[in-house]
Amino acid sequence: MRGVPGKPKKLNAQEGDQPLISIGIPVFNGQKYLGQTLESLLSQTYKNIELIISDDGSTDQTEQICRSFASSGSRLAYYRRSENIGITANFNLLLKLAKGDYFMWAAQDDLWEPTYIEKCLKEMESDKKIVFCSSKTVFISKSGVETGRVDADFTTTGMGTAKRIMHYLNHSLEDSQFYGLIRASVIKGKSLADIIGQDHLIMIALLAEGDLKTVDGYLFKKRKGGASECLLKLARAYRVTSERRIAWHRAHLFREFLKLVLKSPKVPLQSKIYLFFALPSFYLRCYFYHDLTFNRSFRAAKKLAYLNRSKRGKKGISGKALLLFHVYLKRLKKRFLR
Repeated sequence: MRGVPGKPKKLNAQEGDQPLISIGIPVFNGQKYLGQTLESLLSQTYKNIELIISDDGSTDQTEQICRSFASSGSRLAYYRRSENIGITANFNLLLKLAKGDYFMWAAQDDLWEPTYIEKCLKEMESDKKIVFCSSKTVFISKSGVETGRVDADFTTTGMGTAKRIMHYLNHSLEDSQFYGLIRASVIKGKSLADIIGQDHLIMIALLAEGDLKTVDGYLFKKRKGGASECLLKLARAYRVTSERRIAWHRAHLFREFLKLVLKSPKVPLQSKIYLFFALPSFYLRCYFYHDLTFNRSFRAAKKLAYLNRSKRGKKGISGKALLLFHVYLKRLKKRFLR
């Protein structure tokens, strides 16, 4: 891996006494929005930051954009790989390169209001139990137009371990809160896994050790689009090849949740017992039907049964539909009995 370290500007005495914030930016062919993202981060009112870019073998103008910013005197270091190692490995590499007291991942196409880091850091410095801090989220389109907002307050201060994990899950159906400020002493030694939903998994690992805080205001703009629009495309990006893990990705994810909390020495025994029952119950309530209907044969049978009822005006199901349901149930049985 070739690196181009930035030229850190000289900090005054006041800035030098402030915590260093490391911001890791994994990039791959990000020429369209990367310039806006870097400007957004360099415009933060809190100045003691280091930007670390890890370029996973981009083939567009990403390298030229990064080198231009790295040579401008800003606190930016640019590292480039000649071969693509994949999204997960690139995220983990940035964590290893970080030197700050706090760490934050930043996507190549997102934007932040100038006071984002300043407000998050203020909350974390005032309460050492907070391990992760972010703001409310505004979703924007590829053209930058607002498309929606996440109004949920993810704050878990004052809650026990089990309660804060369930509080997070109950509010994370639309937004994982993954892109926020993290206490380096907690995130160091951890890593993202090659699984769909790894952002939720790392959040559960953090919540096992401390609180999450949501600051006031919509200071983070998340751009929707790309791999997040297609589950199969996302699975390929994470290099998930097992058909079973793709079709039943949430079941697999909740199994990992259970393994994590049961093995964590930070989770009290009482919380482990509660979560042992609460996590499967949450999955069944919120996701099981979606995972079940991900299978094409089930969807086809359901549609056929619906059309049959509509045409005949009866409640009965055709023999063909029943056959398809039977075939699907046999496949389902084989999956669970492996």
